[in-house]
Amino acid sequence: MSKDATKQQVGRIGGLTTHATSDSSAIAARARAGLTARFEREVREHAVEKGEVLSDSELARRIEMTRRVYYARLALKSAEARRKGALSGS
Repeated sequence: MSKDATKQQVGRIGGLTTHATSDSSAIAARARAGLTARFEREVREHAVEKGEVLSDSELARRIEMTRRVYYARLALKSAEARRKGALSGS
């Protein structure tokens, strides 16, 4: 087994163990809250750099767009990695 495959298996075992012994929805909620805080911080910093004052609704809209951009980039990286794996015969 390659080093990468071993790391992947160890990570999988760790994840399964965590979800077997903890509340999965609470773990996911903390992760979502952390990402939302990150996106809000990024939006606020960008607005300050541009000298903008955002309404609550505009802040929420931009946070949602930032979240969508994040996941779109993640999907692109995932597709590129799968394509690269397919080309190398993995």
